[in-house]
Amino acid sequence: EAAPAEIEHAAPYSSATADAWAATVVEAARPFASTLQVFETHRCIVSLKLRASETAPFFSPSDLRKIYEWMTLDVSAAFDAYELISSSDDDDDVRQAASTLCSIGQPVEVATDVGVLRLALGADSFDDVAKRPEVAGREDRLLLTKLDLLAANFERLQDAAAQGGVLVPPAE
Repeated sequence: EAAPAEIEHAAPYSSATADAWAATVVEAARPFASTLQVFETHRCIVSLKLRASETAPFFSPSDLRKIYEWMTLDVSAAFDAYELISSSDDDDDVRQAASTLCSIGQPVEVATDVGVLRLALGADSFDDVAKRPEVAGREDRLLLTKLDLLAANFERLQDAAAQGGVLVPPAE
């Protein structure tokens, strides 16, 4: 059963709010241009192509399925094992991103062996965007930071996963 009180107090849908959210996500993705490229926006959905670096090919849907799964995990232990995150204050956002469990859309193939991951504005996140845009913006930046971290370190994470799981440190 839906929570009637929550539904009653939810922000009414507005295409202007949805479009503004998409534009904000596109802008927030700019610092990660070497690993994340906006493929398409459509109101409540922003589709991103990912790659390990500016010169690397974009990930296939099968590689994106791994990133999709890793987004739902605390992968900070794997990054600590590889010493990819320092203990400096500058890396606090990266450390928080690595440990945060994030929900995104499943990979979709858009061309032969090229896929996208999608960020979607669901009812609960729409309510946040409409009522608390600064909180929603922070959450979106955290999610983009984690996508960047996973894409840039895909090979290392894949190696860690082959050794028994993303959270297992590499053998010494």
